[in-house]
Amino acid sequence: MSGSAAKLPSLPAPPLSIVLRLALVAAALLLLARSYAVDAVAALLPVIGAEIKALDDNITIGALEVAGDSDRDVVRLRANLLRPQVFEGQMIYPLGWKPNTNGWFQVRVSARGVLQSVLIFLAVVLAWPVYGGREFTLRAALALPFGALLFAIDTPADLLGNFQEAVVRRIDPQATTALFTWDRFLEGGGSAALALGFAVVAIGIAARIAKPKAARIPSAPESPGT
Repeated sequence: MSGSAAKLPSLPAPPLSIVLRLALVAAALLLLARSYAVDAVAALLPVIGAEIKALDDNITIGALEVAGDSDRDVVRLRANLLRPQVFEGQMIYPLGWKPNTNGWFQVRVSARGVLQSVLIFLAVVLAWPVYGGREFTLRAALALPFGALLFAIDTPADLLGNFQEAVVRRIDPQATTALFTWDRFLEGGGSAALALGFAVVAIGIAARIAKPKAARIPSAPESPGT
């Protein structure tokens, strides 16, 4: 990917107009999310579960569901280690492996927050002005794989990172894992930064592809005798 593809095209509209477009698109997406986000997340649970198992082959999922928690809906993961594992020279056993250790590890995230980074990405991609229908079509086509990738590196990593952290802290309350560190980055604004970065790349690629090639000016014919 060339460096120019990752830059937003020059503004085809006044900055205030772009801000207003972004506000309107974001408001429309939030209204849709308010009504359908929980159902959409519930439909994505098999995908989330499959990715978690692909990232960590030492996990057995007892339940992965959308559930009510006080006044909000959450995605709740109940899981356990599949087999003992070594961490920092110490053995960690699955709950239930030894007597009087029955149970499971449970982590949860906000169900509506699951789609937050994807909504930010879509708001920017849809609100940024386009030069024509071809560019918008290209941008919409790019939004699907980019949005799917953004989702894949956000929510499953969030759940799995918190699960791994709960496991290792059984032996060391100060312990941390690489995936949990990544999760802290995402929660600290990293997911929004990634969403904006993905949007910039998608918009730049669409603009670069849709931009018509400059017409070639035929050279003047050589005069006789030259």
